[in-house]
Amino acid sequence: VVFALPPFHEPFDYDMTVLSVTGRGYGSAFCATLQSGHVKCWGSNSQSSLGSGVLSGDGPETCGTVPDQWGNAVQTPCSTYPDYVREGLFDVHPLADVTAVVSGLYAASFCAIETAPDGYMGRVASCWGDNRGGALGSGADDLAVAESRYAVPVMHHSGTGRLDRITGLVGAGPGDIYIIGPDHPNTTGGSYCASQDWGGVVCWGDNTFGQLGIGPNVMPPLVRTTGADPCGTTFCSATPTVVDFMRGLPFVEGQVYDNDAVAVTGLGAGGGFCALMTTGHVK
Repeated sequence: VVFALPPFHEPFDYDMTVLSVTGRGYGSAFCATLQSGHVKCWGSNSQSSLGSGVLSGDGPETCGTVPDQWGNAVQTPCSTYPDYVREGLFDVHPLADVTAVVSGLYAASFCAIETAPDGYMGRVASCWGDNRGGALGSGADDLAVAESRYAVPVMHHSGTGRLDRITGLVGAGPGDIYIIGPDHPNTTGGSYCASQDWGGVVCWGDNTFGQLGIGPNVMPPLVRTTGADPCGTTFCSATPTVVDFMRGLPFVEGQVYDNDAVAVTGLGAGGGFCALMTTGHVK
């Protein structure tokens, strides 16, 4: 993979030492976490999943064709060279202080863990790409923001400020992948869960199969989930929600609960998540 070629016209130093690489399934895109703390992505730019500031409809290049939901061949927006993930719409600087990047199988989105800026604790997260189902966790539902061509901060579950105190982050693919197929325009951008240093886990995005762990779906299918934000026409939450390890039970003083998590992992495309608890149990 070529990370820089002379002449180098971008306003950044040569940045080619790679710490890790992650990829997504359908759509074939990859992102590399660099020693500098920056991220570079390449491959398919469907749903603006490269985060380079270029919308999917604008390329920046086209690479081959894929069938749409009607079987018609359509050209795929792409980048054949790695490019920086940008911090914001009008910010030419790359996303910085990144320690890891994750995605979910068949998801056209990525999320990064970053060292927290002043005013926040531990680590924070930003996401880019497909926001269908609220997969970016920014608080903006997919009726307002269908995709983001730059990294946006993941909102705190209180609805104010950024989600911080993150110890781990994992993604899973869209829950409706088996129902309507990966090429269908209503397929969501996936789900993400983050473990935090206080023992909690928060999740956001698609909740078709209860991936957010917030309890039973009580609304009609394809509307929304109890306690979650409206996100177009699917169960979802555009804002992180706290996983209910107590299964809705009231807190009783003196009672021993198994509700502190130390790590969380995903189960692939639409499969859900598992958390390792401080007791050594798995939920």
